[in-house]
Amino acid sequence: MSGKIKHSRTEALVVARELTAQLQSRCEPERFIFAGSLRRLKAEVGDIEIVYVPRIEQQPDPSDLLGNRVLTNQVDVILNQWLKSGVISKRVGEKGGTAWGPSNKLALHVGSGIGIDFFQATQQTFWTLLVCRTGSAEMNTRICNAAIARGQTWNMYRGFEDRLTGDLLFVPESEEALFAHVRLPYLLPKDRF
Repeated sequence: MSGKIKHSRTEALVVARELTAQLQSRCEPERFIFAGSLRRLKAEVGDIEIVYVPRIEQQPDPSDLLGNRVLTNQVDVILNQWLKSGVISKRVGEKGGTAWGPSNKLALHVGSGIGIDFFQATQQTFWTLLVCRTGSAEMNTRICNAAIARGQTWNMYRGFEDRLTGDLLFVPESEEALFAHVRLPYLLPKDRF
């Protein structure tokens, strides 16, 4: 996060509470959490990182005159509304582009100027994505090295991959299970530095 503008934890929490009020109900139960430096209880944060599993529901297709229904990502619905109303904007990166894909959406909270990173997980990838996005970079390096020592690679979207066979292993139970898998002691987010 070097080079990023830092914001006070207090200011970031105000924005986080505003987002929670509208987003949490659009996610699967217990699959919406703030990650990054906010979760690690840092006094200053560069951005707000959110890891979530969206609710997918059938809704009428507005482009279908017959009234057919389509599966709709409920988080995407509110994010699109926020873009249209100016609550958030797509964040422009150093090279002038934006990152607004199906898994990662990098936004800017217009009112505060705080960056918001939305990371969409699945039930299988939720814990590995949460651990990775909570960080710190040093903690992630330790986990990667511990996975390598076990003959695996760690990918936040794919889980652990056996380096010889390519077999995938997900750790869907908890953060503690992920740490145990790589034979590292579990650390609370505030202690991951």
